[in-house]
Amino acid sequence: IRQIDNAIAPPPTVTDMSPVLRASIGLPPDGYVSGAIGRLSPEKNLTVLLDAFATIAASDPSTTLLIVGDGAEREALQARAQALGVGKRVVFAGVREDMERIYPLIDCLVLPSLTEGMPLVVLEAMAYAIPIIATPVGDVPRLLARAGRSRLVPVGDVGALVTAMRYAAADPGARDEAGRDYVASRHFPAAMASAYLAVYRSLQMYGHDRKAS
Repeated sequence: IRQIDNAIAPPPTVTDMSPVLRASIGLPPDGYVSGAIGRLSPEKNLTVLLDAFATIAASDPSTTLLIVGDGAEREALQARAQALGVGKRVVFAGVREDMERIYPLIDCLVLPSLTEGMPLVVLEAMAYAIPIIATPVGDVPRLLARAGRSRLVPVGDVGALVTAMRYAAADPGARDEAGRDYVASRHFPAAMASAYLAVYRSLQMYGHDRKAS
């Protein structure tokens, strides 16, 4: 059995960081942005992220949480943010068709999931050199092992998530170049195509060897 990992499209070379874009989403003109991207469903465990963010926001008035996506838990999560007193600091952006414009606005991606496979959101964030904080589920540890500035936290551990998010925010301009280099070498379309070709060629050689024997 040979495993060929998923590929993602390379990010554009020019990004839109305009204040107009931030304002249209509901983000303040500046300040640190933690981001969560995906379905708003129980397995994404976003309640834990809201709890952690409320702790951080209490001591850092410049930070914002951007949640991109939609799902059955949206109303409950919005109510939770209000109850925690951070309703105005958490932006629910809904489903976006222009993620190439959204990723550059995020300083750190947070993925507190209970379960994952190989999340494309992690590959995409790595391609943009965004530091990632995530739980060690599915293929996430294997991917983040190649990302120099990303961190794993235990599932459901609010305290560990707060510590990791504060650590990331202490260096707001930091980019994860190692993560970007890894994705470019293994998860762009050309790399996936080469991997498929290598498998086809190995099978072709195997077929020739069997005929010769």
